Amino acid sequence: MDIIEADAQQREEELHKWWQENWKNIAGGVVLAIALITGMYMYRDYNQKKMYENAGDFYSNVISVNMADAEGVEKVNSFISAHNKDVYSQLAALSLAKQLVSEKKYQEAVDVLSKTVGAGKDTVIDDITRMRIARLNIELKKFDEAEKAIDSLSAKNAEAFNFAALSLKGDLRKAQGKNQEALALYDEALEKATSADDTTIVKMKRDSLKTTAGASVPAGSVQKAEAVNTLEAEAVKTSEADTAAQNNGEEKGVAQSASDSTQENKAE
Repeated sequence: MDIIEADAQQREEELHKWWQENWKNIAGGVVLAIALITGMYMYRDYNQKKMYENAGDFYSNVISVNMADAEGVEKVNSFISAHNKDVYSQLAALSLAKQLVSEKKYQEAVDVLSKTVGAGKDTVIDDITRMRIARLNIELKKFDEAEKAIDSLSAKNAEAFNFAALSLKGDLRKAQGKNQEALALYDEALEKATSADDTTIVKMKRDSLKTTAGASVPAGSVQKAEAVNTLEAEAVKTSEADTAAQNNGEEKGVAQSASDSTQENKAE
């Protein structure tokens, strides 16, 4: 019994000594863990509050204003400047650029869009913006700037935007008078198109080039080729494909932003 008691007393003394040497570290670790958990919840609540505030500001300063009015344009520009580090500035810029294009103010639209690329760190919205910039620069005959915008599309979204990027580059080559290159790009775009891509206009542009070159085209394409000139004249302004791409991009941007915030909150 004496041996057992001595052993127990020795263990108690060792435990007491260990506690005296390490209690500060243990207490500090517990305090740090509590602080980290509290900070994470506070950060999550702050992000949620900020997201709701930004969405409210976007509605009151962009969606609900008349952008055909100088006061409305000023209000949107102020919103873009105030939110130059989130995706809402890009969505506002896309909306304002649409109005400017309807007024044939192409260079102003380019300027508005250019200053928001990368603001929200959303590569989908960034690439939609870059394609809009490229299309506007084609209209302005600033072909080098248009090419730079197309070449700067993110590799992350290469598959999703493959068809759109190739067809846009085809438009650029056609505007430069390089019809054979444009034709090859249209063909490549159609080869890589997915079921979600609307290929109608690209097919019409391709057939228009083939008709001009005197090559054989599918039945009915001559009539389509005659119509394509009218469509191309309105491509930058109000073409259904371009407008749909912009609207989808805006919806994706909001969805992506909300999704990212939700995932971040879950992770935290």
